[in-house]
Amino acid sequence: MGSKDVRQKFAFNETIVASAGFAYKENGIITMDIASDANGVHEAVHGYQIYKSGGIKTTERLDVEVPAYQRQYSYDSKSVSGISSLWGGIKARNDISKNWVMGVHSNGKLIYMPSFGKSEMQKLLNNIRNGK
Repeated sequence: MGSKDVRQKFAFNETIVASAGFAYKENGIITMDIASDANGVHEAVHGYQIYKSGGIKTTERLDVEVPAYQRQYSYDSKSVSGISSLWGGIKARNDISKNWVMGVHSNGKLIYMPSFGKSEMQKLLNNIRNGK
């Protein structure tokens, strides 16, 4: 990444099979599987996060998704505005928060909080919203 001391290889793989991407480090190469240009911006954030920290832990999932979705929104707001979240819709970059990420769902399942049911998560988010 511009340093003469560090030689990290990065790779992008375009995929037409998935609607979302994934970033990982394997054999010393940080690879970002991407489904679109906007998703590539999102996964590049994760690639950088992996580069800086050595990996992304499951417990950090909400923290790492917020800046990734915010940068994706900055690149192509429509690519994020259509994502369903129990927290509500997105009208601006700053609407993307941990609470929004917690509520992201598809086909009836929470993406980042899979151990929660939708009604259980909606109750939790309502309590957060109402200061309880």
